[in-house]
Amino acid sequence: ALVLVLTGCQQAAEEAAEQALENADPGVGDVEIDEDGVTVEGDDGSVSIQEGDELPEGWPSEVELPDGATLTNSMVVDQGGQGGWMVTATYDQAPSDVADAFASSLSGAGFTEETTVTSGDQSLLGFSNDQYQVAVTVGAEGDGSAVSVTVSEK
Repeated sequence: ALVLVLTGCQQAAEEAAEQALENADPGVGDVEIDEDGVTVEGDDGSVSIQEGDELPEGWPSEVELPDGATLTNSMVVDQGGQGGWMVTATYDQAPSDVADAFASSLSGAGFTEETTVTSGDQSLLGFSNDQYQVAVTVGAEGDGSAVSVTVSEK
């Protein structure tokens, strides 16, 4: 019986949060919160955010993450049919090694390096091809690295 009560409370809390978000902005059409994450659909498109260790739906196969990634979050944006994706991950390697691995992987997949900025343990990499723009940020986290990869359609 306790499990049913807790499940009912969780569902009620999710529904209340969904309603509050929908009422906060008239442009937000529908908010869905479930065990997979949050999806917000509006007049101009949708955003889905999820925790977990999987690449988001539709992630371009050309953008491979170097070995060793532990995915933590992902996001999919569809704005008027133009897609975008973002993942965050951690690595056990040093930031400079992770940045080098990303640069090598993207160059090997036919992307052109647009920019690289490095300051201390922080790096920002920008790459593109005919279809996508990719931004990779790498920074120190503990004994390893934290990474954010954003891919957007041109």
